[in-house]
Amino acid sequence: MNEIKIALQLWSIKEACEENFEDSLRKVATMGYDGVEFAGYYGLEATTLKALLDENELQVAASHISYDALKNNFEEVIAYEKTIGNQNIVVPFLQADSLDEWYTYFDNLKVWQEEITAQGMNLFYHNHAHEFTQIQGKDMMKEMLIAVPNLLVELDTYWVKYAGVDVLNWLKDHQISVRLLHIKEMLETAKGYESTEIGNGIMPIEDLVNFAKNQHIEWLIIEQEAFQNNKPLESAQINLQQLNKII
Repeated sequence: MNEIKIALQLWSIKEACEENFEDSLRKVATMGYDGVEFAGYYGLEATTLKALLDENELQVAASHISYDALKNNFEEVIAYEKTIGNQNIVVPFLQADSLDEWYTYFDNLKVWQEEITAQGMNLFYHNHAHEFTQIQGKDMMKEMLIAVPNLLVELDTYWVKYAGVDVLNWLKDHQISVRLLHIKEMLETAKGYESTEIGNGIMPIEDLVNFAKNQHIEWLIIEQEAFQNNKPLESAQINLQQLNKII
C-alpha cells in the first residue's frame, strides 16, 4: 500500500481560491488529492474551514504561515492550526541583506520551534533560490539547520535546481531534516526557467519520489506557478495524474 500522500499547494490555484475558496477545495477533493497545503484562508473561521475539510475528506498536509504572523500573533496562529487539524507550520519565505539579519531570524525560529514542538506540532522552513545564492560562499539553508538543528525543511526542489544546486545531493546531505517535499516541474525556455506540468520538464521527479519513499516522507506537495497551455485547475488535475503514475 502506498504510504505517500499527495497534496496541492493552493497557491497553484490562487485565482480560483480568491474567487470561491470553498468551491476550489471541493474541486481539489474531486480530483482525488489526499490533502492541501494552505497559503492563506481567505477569511474563513477555523471551525468553518475544518467542517469544509471534513465534508470533502481533505487532510491538511501543512500551512504556510508568515514569519511576521508568528512573531505578532503566535498564540492565535497555533489555535487556528490546531482547530483545522494541521500539525505542520511552514515559514514560506525569509529575505535578509546580511548574515546578522539571517541570524536574528534563526534566533526566533529556534524559540518558535521549541514552543511549537511542545504543542505537538512541527515547524518547517520552505526555501526559494536566494538562500543558496545571495551571500557568496554561504548555503543559508545549511546555516539555518546548524543554528536551529530541530527545524524541519520543506524542500522546494524546483528552487534548489534553479539556484544551480544539485537537488539530489542536497537531499542526501540533509535527509534527516527534510520531511516535506514540494514537487514542481521545471521547463527550460529561451527566456530561462518556469514551472510546468509534471512530465513536461527536466526535474528528476522519479528520483525525488524514490527519496521520499526511502525516507518515509508522508506528503508530496504539488505546486505550479506558471501555465503554458492549461488553466491552473486543469494543471492541478494533470499533475496529480502524472505523479500518481510515478508513485
